[in-house]
Amino acid sequence: TTPMMEKASAGMRDLISAFSSSEARYFEEERFSEAELRKALSDSLTERKIDAMKRILAAVSVGRDCSMLFPDVVKNVSFQSLELKKLIY
Repeated sequence: TTPMMEKASAGMRDLISAFSSSEARYFEEERFSEAELRKALSDSLTERKIDAMKRILAAVSVGRDCSMLFPDVVKNVSFQSLELKKLIY
């Protein structure tokens, strides 16, 4: 464990561990496939669209160029899911 984790309270350690195990998967480099993301953004299932947006945001946050996906993202602006709209904006 890191010194910062040792100083954190038990509750905070649990929170960090939960985040690390559940959300870290969006940052896995091998899971970034432009074709796969385009397909997910065009899917009718809201959960697939949300998952794709989280992967795109993770890729952008580490400096990856995702401008080629912009048209596919914009197509989903009119979708009814509030969570999806927040991720798009």
